[in-house]
Amino acid sequence: MLEHTDRAVLIYDPEHPGKPKYDYEAIQKYQEGHEYPVDIIDFYDLQESAEEYEENHRQENNFY
Repeated sequence: MLEHTDRAVLIYDPEHPGKPKYDYEAIQKYQEGHEYPVDIIDFYDLQESAEEYEENHRQENNFY
């Protein structure tokens, strides 16, 4: 996976690692010898985006 991509976007929360922990660790190890950017999205980011989406959707449909 890492050798066939230019970067990664990973939904991962170090406080609740789960299965993405192995991908995260593989990326970190790969970064030791390669330039490989990774964007981490954690649960806080997901919650914030969901709330923002809900607020915008509510305003568009005039729901209160």
